[in-house]
Amino acid sequence: MDPSQLPSFIPSDPESEELREYMDELWKRLPEHARRAASVKPDAHRSVEWYASVGKFFRQEREGAGLNRYEVAKKMGVPVNVIRFLEVGIPTDEELSSDFVLKYARAIGKPGLWASFENHFRNKPDPTKTHY
Repeated sequence: MDPSQLPSFIPSDPESEELREYMDELWKRLPEHARRAASVKPDAHRSVEWYASVGKFFRQEREGAGLNRYEVAKKMGVPVNVIRFLEVGIPTDEELSSDFVLKYARAIGKPGLWASFENHFRNKPDPTKTHY
């Protein structure tokens, strides 16, 4: 259907398209995220609470730099939804990689972000892995 033929109460604009892309990506991410986090005890490494803390960490760092998600996404060359999912605690493993976090750090002008992230989130033992 041609967007001009839509009833006036059905939006047809870039924001609606962005929301549709967000929802499509969310539905792709949720099952994997639920599988990863569901088997982990609350507040343990890679639990739902851990992911929420990671998201809050990145959001606070970006806001502290005085940038919005769109600016960071543009500087990183990624869709804004990647930044949204990172900051709400639904990142992919790739988005928690050193390469990605360092790219995020450069985008917000905080080169020490990786060390801070490592200190807060990576140096804790992962209970889903067996350590000998």
